[in-house]
Amino acid sequence: MRKRSGSVSGQVSFFDGVDAFDDADMKENIFDEPGPGQDLLRYGMEKDVYSFSEVCRMLSISAATGRNWIRLGKLVPVDAAAKRPVFDRSEIKRVLAVVEAGDRVLKSRRNKKKVTGASLYENYITNTNNISVINEILGQDRVQIDDDIMRIIIANFALQFICRLHIKNRAADTAGAGTSGPAGISMDPGGSGISVDPGVSGVSLDSGVSGVSMEPDGSDVSDVSGKPGGLYKSGNLVRAYLDNELEVYGFRPLIDDLLAGVPDCAGLAEKCGDILELELEYVPEEDSLGFAYISLKNMSHRKLSGAYYTPLPVVKELVGLVGETVSLSGRRILDPCCGTGNFLLYLASRDVGPELLYGQDSDELAVRIARINFALRFNITDMDFLKEHITCGDSLRTLPFPSYDLILGNPPWGYDYTADELAELAGMYRSASRKTAESYDLFVERCLALLGEGGLLAFVLPEAILNVRSHRTIRSILLEKAEFRFVSYLGNVFSKVQCPSIILGVSKAGGRTGTEDTAPVSGKGCAGCEVTGNSKAGAKDWVDTKGKTSADAEDDAGTPGSDDVSGGAGVPGGSGETRSGGINVYLDGETFTINPDRKFTPDTLNFHVSDEKQSCLDELCRNAEMAYLKGNARFALGIVTGNNRTYIADTALDGYEPVLRGSDIFKYRIVQSNAYMKFVPENFQQVAPTEMYRAPEKLLYRFICDTLVFAYDNRQMLSLNSCNILIPEIPGLEMKYVMAVLNSSAAAFFCQQNYNSVKVLRSHLETIPIPVVKGKAQLEVIAMVDRIMEPAAKVGMLYDELDDYLMKLYGLSAKHRDMIRRSLEGQNRFLPPGT
Repeated sequence: MRKRSGSVSGQVSFFDGVDAFDDADMKENIFDEPGPGQDLLRYGMEKDVYSFSEVCRMLSISAATGRNWIRLGKLVPVDAAAKRPVFDRSEIKRVLAVVEAGDRVLKSRRNKKKVTGASLYENYITNTNNISVINEILGQDRVQIDDDIMRIIIANFALQFICRLHIKNRAADTAGAGTSGPAGISMDPGGSGISVDPGVSGVSLDSGVSGVSMEPDGSDVSDVSGKPGGLYKSGNLVRAYLDNELEVYGFRPLIDDLLAGVPDCAGLAEKCGDILELELEYVPEEDSLGFAYISLKNMSHRKLSGAYYTPLPVVKELVGLVGETVSLSGRRILDPCCGTGNFLLYLASRDVGPELLYGQDSDELAVRIARINFALRFNITDMDFLKEHITCGDSLRTLPFPSYDLILGNPPWGYDYTADELAELAGMYRSASRKTAESYDLFVERCLALLGEGGLLAFVLPEAILNVRSHRTIRSILLEKAEFRFVSYLGNVFSKVQCPSIILGVSKAGGRTGTEDTAPVSGKGCAGCEVTGNSKAGAKDWVDTKGKTSADAEDDAGTPGSDDVSGGAGVPGGSGETRSGGINVYLDGETFTINPDRKFTPDTLNFHVSDEKQSCLDELCRNAEMAYLKGNARFALGIVTGNNRTYIADTALDGYEPVLRGSDIFKYRIVQSNAYMKFVPENFQQVAPTEMYRAPEKLLYRFICDTLVFAYDNRQMLSLNSCNILIPEIPGLEMKYVMAVLNSSAAAFFCQQNYNSVKVLRSHLETIPIPVVKGKAQLEVIAMVDRIMEPAAKVGMLYDELDDYLMKLYGLSAKHRDMIRRSLEGQNRFLPPGT
């Protein structure tokens, strides 16, 4: 698997509410003292009373947690009896103060997006000096880095880059002219370089002859790293800039824009002290200014806005895949969530000129930094040009142009929309509802619509978009309106974020119409491929290239919502012609191409499955009569106490009983639990109906696991939320038989290949084909299960015997049985310990 690093340069949010305040708003604290009140300020709120949803958002807790806090008296509304509780500002300040004081219970229930403080954004860049410099800033404790201090620091780094690159470059351009530069900098008419007025302090420019900086008296000077040949005596250029002693030619408007609204810049620069002596190295293709910004920016700001900046290796891979698919020249290119511009910077390394490059973001400060990056990379200081090409705005609502040839980047992930925002979004996008919307789904839908005929869209996205039920609507849209070009599975590449990710490339296909669950005539799922559904587990919407459509479409989502490659004339291959050949997939260091005839449905886009393995999955479903858990089972989650320290004991106290965790569950057996609780449902944050725990018989399974692990319980045991409950009710099939099927290699292979998830979701289990057998065959399976469940049984040998028998019930060929075994070889089978 391609390992990625770092952060994501894509973060445009629908509204500017979290990170894009006006400068004046950011300076005025609505409280007299600093501290917890700042959390309310982040939302730009100056009210005395807040609604329940506003309070949950400010505290970064779920609605369920909020209701639980009210019930337990941890959060007190103005009127406890009111149907719609409201909260006084002083109460919110009180709760925030309790959290900040270190209350472990409240902190443990807060959303991780609320984590505050600055943190090194690892793997975003590769230059070791620049990483070390930012780490040194984060490690110091003399200066508290707020938004204003951060701007001063970034401005100083930008001035270092300008002095190193552009003063020298412009001097060379005008050498011999005998003209005099501003603020005491003049050009040597002999072409030897630049001389500095002795009255100008803080800067010393390369002589252009020996590469060594010279004082006016001719003595050598060094840069802040102590190395000869530096361009200035001190890294602290912002002081000279503020004193008008440092001329930066056309870059002054950009630096002024970055510092706009910062009060007492000179005083803050003085406060920064030796921080401003530190020096960054300019690396043309690396976003060093963005690295400083995202590392110094408060983590709660960037997480609440869904901002995860893309690491350079991922940027390079995405741009490389795009370049292999289409020509980059002559295309109008957009990054709709450009952040500080790292995708745009790297495109310059691929000989893409600035004239057709555009970026937009809702984070105003990020946009200002992106303009500086753009200006440095392309040697452009025309503010009108820069403001035309790098804009601040909401890309879900407006953009400079109605269409683009190529859209790339990384949209925001998990932006937290308010009820009012959701209502507006639901009226604009199919992938949104009044109850929920995922920001990256919205960006995919929006940007696909922005593409010209045959245009290409390439985004860094969570892998969940391919298989999680809540994203079914956007998968339907993609199947209707796009042709899949390439998919690269990245793994966990973002700093401090556990979220497997992909690079997805799709091209625009024209002439598409249709509704969410009825695929359109002539819709395509991949270049030249047919999109159709599996006949089992309910009819699914499907479409092929000959214009066939299904009569029966079913929406079971429960939510709103390559070298290939053919495409329109707008996105030709290297020769100007489109190519055809399937979807290129990059996975675990291997590359394979999915056949154009491969069938897909909105239920899952299992691009990680090769055509060979797909043929095995197809055989699993078609060679026998199958039943499914969907509509034939009851599911329940384990208990969420809200405070395990209070409710869970490690000894059996009076009135306590064992409670199972996922780690207590193995295939066919439950090991002795070392956790106990007193079952008082009203005390817990989340609890299933009591009859689910006390059922005469039930199956328990590990929720967090990359395979299926089920055990049988007829002792009415309790379980925590890492151990979920299934009660199958398939007519004619006994519970132990169903357990055997779910524990089989065939079922594990089915789930791993279809969903590639470390969570066992209900929606996954409901699609597993279960062979319908009666009489003797089922009794034989149950007898083998009973033997495995005996305490002294040799489980390994019995498991293999049963597994072979179940594969035969599926009607699998010898070839596919061997394929399943090879696929699972070396994986933990979770057989009972000691067997």
